[in-house]
Amino acid sequence: MKRDRVDVVIIGSGFGGLSTAILLARLGRKVTVVESAPQPGGCLRSYAREDVDCPVGVHYFGSAAPGELLGDFIDVLGVRDALKLRRLGQGGVIDRFVFDDEVFDLPDTAEKLEASLAKRFGHAPDAVAFVMHVCRTAMANLRTDTANTTPSALPVTRTAFDVLTEKGLPDRMMDFLALQGFLLGLDLSVCPAAFLLVATASLLMSAWELGCTGTQMANALVESAIAAGVEIITGDGASAIQVSSRRATGVQLQSGAVVDADVVIAAIHPKLMVDLIPGEDLPQAYRAGIGKLEETGGMLCAVALLDEGLHPAQDFNVYRIRGTPRLGLEGCYGQFRPSGQAGLTRLVALTESPYESWAGWHDTDTGQRGLDYRAEKLRRAHEMLRDLSAATGPLHEPRIVDVWTPLTMRDWVAAPQGCTYGVKHSIRDGLDYLSLSRPPLERLLLVGQNALAPGLLGTTMGILRVASSIAGRDAVIGLMSRRGQRSSE
Repeated sequence: MKRDRVDVVIIGSGFGGLSTAILLARLGRKVTVVESAPQPGGCLRSYAREDVDCPVGVHYFGSAAPGELLGDFIDVLGVRDALKLRRLGQGGVIDRFVFDDEVFDLPDTAEKLEASLAKRFGHAPDAVAFVMHVCRTAMANLRTDTANTTPSALPVTRTAFDVLTEKGLPDRMMDFLALQGFLLGLDLSVCPAAFLLVATASLLMSAWELGCTGTQMANALVESAIAAGVEIITGDGASAIQVSSRRATGVQLQSGAVVDADVVIAAIHPKLMVDLIPGEDLPQAYRAGIGKLEETGGMLCAVALLDEGLHPAQDFNVYRIRGTPRLGLEGCYGQFRPSGQAGLTRLVALTESPYESWAGWHDTDTGQRGLDYRAEKLRRAHEMLRDLSAATGPLHEPRIVDVWTPLTMRDWVAAPQGCTYGVKHSIRDGLDYLSLSRPPLERLLLVGQNALAPGLLGTTMGILRVASSIAGRDAVIGLMSRRGQRSSE
């Protein structure tokens, strides 16, 4: 069955897919989004247990104030009011990293970070000056309310370890800079040099979290997309990307229907995209290169309720760090936030949990894994909370309301091996696989992660790049500028 032809068909309805659809629709394109799940939203969409919201893919992010890149993009999407963004670090600390022998706080401004580094590393003033120059350059480049053309102070083509070692940074300073790779599973030895310091810079500009639930964010994006004229098809995902003469021409759906389009955008994991393309239509070297990409680690997440009197909500994040971060991060992460229930604080705790360690349940589905799986989830969750308590102090009678694992993520958003943040941006993979926006087929584009920044910010960078290639850079800049002006009035 042939459907009406559209300008753009987008596969996947997470943040990347929905946001790209809104942007292109506002630029005059006829857009259809196709999604295999019954509801759009991907890993944005949270869920509830015992009336407690359990977040999945969005925990906190930077540069979301008006006049900053992610902030103006949120305004372009028309969802700022719905997100009810909360500013982190009002007490002066965004992230607290607790080592065995010391505590490092990421403060809420570049000036405070510079003072902290100067005090801790007074013997290395040149290293402090270099780090702050890189951060301030990145901060300037993430602003949208000033004209800035300063080139990045760090390359994408070399590892952070090599560049920072070459600059003579003390080992402990390198440990501190490695910390932003914790949730992403990126250490200095494989990470592009620019990546982690851009992540730090974005938080120094402004750090935020959702004041709504992940489900409410997903719904707000859906409503904005529909208002912009986007068609969203759910429960009928892509079964194949159609190709003719080395050019993407549309998408065949699982139902057998076909959506013809001038441009196909894959807002899904690159390995899933490759699986949708017939073998003869994609260069084998590219297919093999995508297949070799390493996944970010799976995660174990526990959501627990605590007595608010003993464990009040905080507006910063806590990390328990073990080992040597510049060589490989170990530990766990915790957020103490309001639960929405009287007298109770919600704790969300995360730690890396390899997919292979859950191999015994590989062939099972969510909700059908049995009592042994539930017992193992709880055992590992309590072990993680004991580890976290080394950073927070004793956790008094935490009541765990839910635990999710890499298997949960695999089934929730079709993530290969349950990877929480997609593929690693490893310098070892080569330039063709760092940004992943242009597969070697005409009129096929990929949005998602970006080699320059993590999370929502990195995805936004990728979306803007793809939208510019379709609608023109000047049109995209004009739309962003108009929205930025309105949001600052």
